[in-house]
Amino acid sequence: MRASHILGLNSRNHLYLSRYNSRRGRQIADSKYLTKKLLRRRKLPHPRLLAYFDSADSLAKFDWSQLTENFVIKPAAGYAGEGIVLIRKRINKAKGQPARQSPDGSSRMAGGRPKAKGDAAPDSLSPYPLAFSPDDVRYQLMDGSVVSLDDLKLHILDILAGRFDKYDLPGTAMIEERVKKHPRFRRYAYQGTPDVRVIVFNKVPVMAMLRLPTPESKGRANLHQGAVGVGIDLATGITTSAVHWDRPIRTIPYQFSVLGSRLSDSGRSVISQSVSETDKPRTGKPEAENGKPKTDNRNLKLNGLRIPWWDQILELAIQAQTVVPLGYMAVDFLLDPDKGPLIIELTARPGLGIQIANQAGLQRRLERVEGLDILPGKGIEVAKALFAERFADKVLAERGSKIVGIFETAKLRDSKGEKHEIPAKIDTGAFRSSIDRQVASDLGLLGPRSVLWHDTYVSALGRQQRPIIPLTFWLAGRKVDTAANVSDRGKLKEKLLIGRRDLSTFVIKVNGSAK
Repeated sequence: MRASHILGLNSRNHLYLSRYNSRRGRQIADSKYLTKKLLRRRKLPHPRLLAYFDSADSLAKFDWSQLTENFVIKPAAGYAGEGIVLIRKRINKAKGQPARQSPDGSSRMAGGRPKAKGDAAPDSLSPYPLAFSPDDVRYQLMDGSVVSLDDLKLHILDILAGRFDKYDLPGTAMIEERVKKHPRFRRYAYQGTPDVRVIVFNKVPVMAMLRLPTPESKGRANLHQGAVGVGIDLATGITTSAVHWDRPIRTIPYQFSVLGSRLSDSGRSVISQSVSETDKPRTGKPEAENGKPKTDNRNLKLNGLRIPWWDQILELAIQAQTVVPLGYMAVDFLLDPDKGPLIIELTARPGLGIQIANQAGLQRRLERVEGLDILPGKGIEVAKALFAERFADKVLAERGSKIVGIFETAKLRDSKGEKHEIPAKIDTGAFRSSIDRQVASDLGLLGPRSVLWHDTYVSALGRQQRPIIPLTFWLAGRKVDTAANVSDRGKLKEKLLIGRRDLSTFVIKVNGSAK
């Protein structure tokens, strides 16, 4: 990753946020409630909104008995994952129990402070709640701890008072359904649900990453709190490189049981690790639980993981940008095992850590997309053509290298799917492949809906605007999907020129030698 390709904070704010993001767009993205209203109106998939609170009066009137399933409490305008509480399930009423003891042996209130005589009501959530009366309703959090209904109400009052607002202003709170973890990520994500972030610019996805909750992030998929960020190849939806606390990593840096937490018959959490202990990555052999060994996931590789519904995620990200006035934005998704990708948040000021996760700079990618006239429905094709990872080492190892000469005969697929033989020239001096305009027209490849974008080329004939079209051809029996420019090659015998961009898995034989 070159330094000149990296997007810095000042460049992001001056070159992209101030130019392409309107005030109204920022207002929508900064409010999860306004975002949900917009998504619902535009019929874009998102987690169901269960309740919205804008005052203490609305909280007092809410009927909590209707929340029979798991849910999430969050500030409508929170940031960095602060103030979000994930409820695993509601616990049936039980007889009163003594207050839980914290790891240091002291009895604590829901506010996390030592309980003293005459102490006032708690002011925030804690895994060590007060004793419960027989009529109390209790809820289990994702870490297995138990809190009362009053604890949740106090937490919502904190949100309304502005405790989790970026500017310490009075806020609003909302309750939405909790999306269950996709089975593919169970061995990778600690407690919470991982999410996928896609950065979109000019209706083209330019970068994406998977965010995995960790013990340090308390089950939240937030890089600033210690989550793991994993880069994703835009063309295939396969993970590439990863980062944890701004340091590149290759495997899971923590160990946890995929069996999850459980409760005893009395409702008390039986999690063996305290909150302070789970903050640290565990080492050593995995312990046994109920006679079954825990899964040791410390050596799980983070690359090579395929993201489900990848093309659908990219399409939804582009659709989201078309309905909100934000030219540069991030779209966050949760992957529901039954419903597929759900949009959970729009971000008008995406963080820059995604560059480290992908080992690629945003500046270069944004420059390549800026100013392009993207036709409807072509954003994904442009992203895959411009930003696909090569995986050259893996391809060469699995398939072996093909040897080709300077002049070859390629098979070109037309608009009907039929193959046609065409003389081709191998030219490592050209970056992108090029096809003759008349040939492209005869094969039905130059229709108005086939052009991805136009690019400027400088040659002996001067500056030219050439259309870029998707192209599929076979060279030495190997299929190549690419994006080629269209030029006038009528006076040349070879109607197809193959550039070095499409030659990474070939060995070129020149005058009896290969290179």
